[in-house]
Amino acid sequence: MAQVAVLSARAVTQLKPVCIFRGDEPNAFVRWLRVHDVRVVFHAQPEWRGMLEKHVAALKSHANLSPLYHDVDRLIATFLRVDIPILGFLDE
Repeated sequence: MAQVAVLSARAVTQLKPVCIFRGDEPNAFVRWLRVHDVRVVFHAQPEWRGMLEKHVAALKSHANLSPLYHDVDRLIATFLRVDIPILGFLDE
């Protein structure tokens, strides 16, 4: 989905995509992002991770509603955007 979003943004806007990424570098996805001129901001461990981990067991009962509820890492990746104000980069 991220690749489609990048390609779409490039095709129909003047936006410069930014990806907040939690994972190892280098990998194929990060290389693809960089080839397509996406700014990659690495964010290893959000402070709220522990709180989310405490509640992931309860969320699994809702797994039929979203595949994100199967895995705490998927949930964390989904909500990394809430940390944009503390990541220390400027976007004009």
